[in-house]
Amino acid sequence: MTSEKTTHVIRVLVIDDTEQPDVLEQMKRELEGGFSTTVELEHLNPTPFFKGEDAEHESDHLLEKVRQMAAEFWDVAIIDLNLREVELPVADRLHLSLEIAKAFREMNRCAIIILYSGALHKYVQDLLADPQHKPETTLRSIYDPSISGFVSRSEVSNAIYSALEEVPWLLRLDRLFAKYSSIIAVEESEFFGKSFGELANAVRQQNALGQRVSQQVTEFGVAAFAELNK
Repeated sequence: MTSEKTTHVIRVLVIDDTEQPDVLEQMKRELEGGFSTTVELEHLNPTPFFKGEDAEHESDHLLEKVRQMAAEFWDVAIIDLNLREVELPVADRLHLSLEIAKAFREMNRCAIIILYSGALHKYVQDLLADPQHKPETTLRSIYDPSISGFVSRSEVSNAIYSALEEVPWLLRLDRLFAKYSSIIAVEESEFFGKSFGELANAVRQQNALGQRVSQQVTEFGVAAFAELNK
């Protein structure tokens, strides 16, 4: 697994119930070897959020934390589909992973999302049999086009590598704004007074402002927003 050298630091958010630093470190080494660049890997473990008291409240607390983290720049978010250590029934754990992906996507439309642990077909029956969730809603969540793939744990590094071989346009745009986020003022009159950091957040969420910025960059390039060579 090799790729052209890049100076871009690749940021990966890992949402997994593992507490095995060696597993994450191995993933980091594999990715850094493949991309020939620094990989920043951050781990969020859902397990401590669940103490066997009020599952709904505990889930809401976790999803709010996911939203907070998703507001940052990430190249990829990888989510364990079967959070075995979380104290919930199997079907609820599976739905929780889909809710995590949904919460992440609410705040970040640019990063690539990959679910892993095994082939999806192993879990579909449990998901669809859950009486607390309508089958059609579950199917929409499973086949949400914003989820790039479902892979086994052993294939995660290769899946990330493949997903980033051709960087999607929105992620490319997010990278640009993250790179220049230290620029205080934007010179383009339509967005005058806003910082690159503010525009980066808007692009990430793809709200009305973010969509307008994306359109402007597509037409005129990021240099239209400021003199980047000052």
